[in-house]
Amino acid sequence: LWSNGQTTATATGLAAGIYTVTVTDANGCTETATGTVNEPTELTLTGMETDVECNGDATGAINITVGGGTPDYTYLWSNGATTEDLTGLTAGIYSVTVTDANDCTIEATFEVEESTDLEATIADTDVLCNGDTDGTLTVVVTGGTPDYSYLWSNGQTTATATSLAAGTYTVTVTDANGCTEIATGTVNEPTDLEAAIADTDVLCNGDTDGTLTVVATGGTPDYTYLWSNGQTTATANGLAAGTYTVTVTDANGCTETATGMVNEPTDLEATIADADVLCNGDTDGTLTVVATGGTPDYTYLWSNGQTTATATGLAAGIYTVT
Repeated sequence: LWSNGQTTATATGLAAGIYTVTVTDANGCTETATGTVNEPTELTLTGMETDVECNGDATGAINITVGGGTPDYTYLWSNGATTEDLTGLTAGIYSVTVTDANDCTIEATFEVEESTDLEATIADTDVLCNGDTDGTLTVVVTGGTPDYSYLWSNGQTTATATSLAAGTYTVTVTDANGCTEIATGTVNEPTDLEAAIADTDVLCNGDTDGTLTVVATGGTPDYTYLWSNGQTTATANGLAAGTYTVTVTDANGCTETATGMVNEPTDLEATIADADVLCNGDTDGTLTVVATGGTPDYTYLWSNGQTTATATGLAAGIYTVT
């Protein structure tokens, strides 16, 4: 008779513990004996994950430690591996079943994580004036593992590259895990600001009816104008003969200076040669005007209505010619 109530020579289905049995013979004599059923220590499994350093890489690892049970142990991972530890893992969930020499098993699940994808975008500020070096590029970084470091293709090492001429620049962003991302940005510039002047000369010597018109191209419209005589429109008018300068300023404050000249003809002069009447009362006198200066060709109008350089058939008298 066993202490757990079984009545056969072999007690089965026993948990670990101490058991007694009383044996009785045919004459009613008895003997008591004690036996112990032992068990291995509990099978245990602990582990530590090493996360992927850079998004998309396969640098993760899982290291496990198994104790208890009955060595030796075998391992079966959800990815088919049969080693104790795993390396070269991408991000994901991995489970393992450990079996000891007695076919006792224990299972565990581990998650290898990764940082979000390292991304870099560039915002640009273009050069204001053609040929200047006041452009900037600023890289904005998301994902990865802060803090970040920066290296621009021109050697600058801050998030914002300054004092840039027009051109294309690259930046390499490195996060705290050594992951890198390369981005490219472009600094643009306006076309060269140019100013050309068209002139309308003074018609008559000493007049003030000349004009100068500046035509601006390039730069960044709209344009403003300042002439050396103070006028502020594209066309300076009411000008006497002379040299004038204009400063054209575009919307970015870029400037271009041009020079124009208003010309005038030489002074228009007229001299008259006369041939007097031969006999008193006759009308055979002549007057001939000789014009110089001004702008040929010339037209004539005598006070008696004749329209040629020489007025003929004149009586004695005073005549004017325009």
